[in-house]
This record gives sequence, C-alpha cells and structure tokens, in this order.
Amino acid sequence: MGASVKELEALGLAANGKKFEMDSFEYLRKSKCFEVKNIKDLDLYNEVKLSFSMMSFSPNEEKAVWSIVAVVLMHGNLEFYVSKFDNGNYC
Repeated sequence: MGASVKELEALGLAANGKKFEMDSFEYLRKSKCFEVKNIKDLDLYNEVKLSFSMMSFSPNEEKAVWSIVAVVLMHGNLEFYVSKFDNGNYC
C-alpha cells in the first residue's frame, strides 16, 4: 500500500484525506516521467522500509528520513522574485 494518507499528511504530502498528485511537485513534474515500465514503486517503498528495519532505525529516525524527502520535494515548489521597497532598496 505504501505510506498511508495519515502519514503523508504528517509530512505535508497530502491534505484533507487525499494524496497530492506527483505532478504537484516541480522536481517530479520537470522529469515528465511518473511511471517507469517494470519498476513498481510499492516494491521499492517496501524495500526501503525493510532496509530501515535491518539497520535498526527507530520510528523517529525513519520519520526523519521521510521528512527530509518531503522537504526536498516541497523545496522544488519555492519561487523567488526580485522585488523593491518603495524607496528603491531591494528586499
């Protein structure tokens, strides 16, 4: 099944009981590739979870790793604009 909606909401990757679509994230959208033939995301997710267990990661350590992944995805959606104050100084 992968991460539950509740887990995704805690990471900011879902809202109102619904997962965000992959094209909601600029870093993923730029690739224009959301599925790869012969690669099953669920199998890879389960492999990562098993690896966490084999390396004796605590639940908090696992959450920290998933949080970093989520932040990287969200970071790609940041936009920066040059703007000026009324007095002509850049902010």
